[in-house]
Amino acid sequence: MTTTGEIAVVTGGNRGIGREIALVFARRGAAVAICGRDEEALAAVQAELDDLGADSVAGYCDVGNPDSVQVFGDLVLGRLGAPTAVVAGSGVAGPTKPLHEIEPAEWEECVRIDLTGVYLTFRRFIPPMLERGSGSLIAISSMTGKRPLAGRTPYAAAKLGGRSRSSSGRTGSASTASVRARSPGPGSSACSSTRRRRSASASRTRGGR
Repeated sequence: MTTTGEIAVVTGGNRGIGREIALVFARRGAAVAICGRDEEALAAVQAELDDLGADSVAGYCDVGNPDSVQVFGDLVLGRLGAPTAVVAGSGVAGPTKPLHEIEPAEWEECVRIDLTGVYLTFRRFIPPMLERGSGSLIAISSMTGKRPLAGRTPYAAAKLGGRSRSSSGRTGSASTASVRARSPGPGSSACSSTRRRRSASASRTRGGR
C-alpha cells in the first residue's frame, strides 16, 4: 500500500512507536510532520525521513500546552497543508506506585500529556481536515487502558479516556466531510519507557525476596 499524496502528522514522532509510524508513512510516499519535546531526537528522526526522500517537518511541541500545539499546527499547515492523517502518539509512562503515594503533580503530568494532549492535537487539526473533506484521527492507546496494571492508575485512566474519545467515531456530517477516529491499543513494546518499567519491576521483585 502507498500513501503518496498523503500528509501525516505524528506527535511523539521523535521516538518509540511514533518514530516507527512516521518512518512507515515516509516509506510509503507520504509527507510527514513530527513533533516532540526532545529536539535532538527530533532532528535525528527528521534526518531519517529526509534520507527516505520524504517531504518532512519537525517541530518542538508540548502537546499538553494549547499554545504549543497551536504553534506546531501553524508550522504544519504553512509548510505541508491540511493533513490527511493525524496520529496522537505523544505519551509519558507516568508513575508506577500505589494510588495514595502518587503526587498530584505526577498525576497531572501524565493525564495532561496522555489525555489532554490527544484532545488538543485533534482539536487543532480537525478544522483543516474538515475543510479538506476527509481525514483520519488515530490516538495510540494501550491495553493498560482496557486491563489496568497495578500501580499504573493515571496512565490507565488517561488511555481509557483516549479510547473513549476515539470511539465516538466520525466528526462532520455525511453531506460535507467525514473525519474518522480510531484508537488502536498496542500491547507491550520494546521502547525505552517499557524497558525502564520492566527494570524497575525486576528490581522491586528482587528486593522483596
